[in-house]
Amino acid sequence: MDEADKLCDTIAIIDNGTIIVKGTPIELKDSIGADTILLGFPDMDIARNAEALLIAEIKPEKIQTNNNVVYVSIKDGERMMPELLRLLDANNLKVQSMTLSKPSLDDVFLRYTGRSLREDET
Repeated sequence: MDEADKLCDTIAIIDNGTIIVKGTPIELKDSIGADTILLGFPDMDIARNAEALLIAEIKPEKIQTNNNVVYVSIKDGERMMPELLRLLDANNLKVQSMTLSKPSLDDVFLRYTGRSLREDET
């Protein structure tokens, strides 16, 4: 799928002989939802405080906290990262790490077919 993402202008996902979705790689990835920003904190209390603040201030599509990491699903994550950092810093919630994860064409395939490409290979 990485090659298709880089080389194709238009992609169609076919399931059982039927085209179920078609578009540019960007359109397909945007169609399945938000980017995910992972925010790492020194301890769980800070992570929970950050989660509560982010829910109140930015209203993400989805948010959850696990092992001192807050997973924030939000549209246009790349543009939102500086805003999140400023908000957290202004509230004395120190971020130790930050990672942006964008949807992939593998995620698109999984969303529209209900299975991964790896399952089809067996």
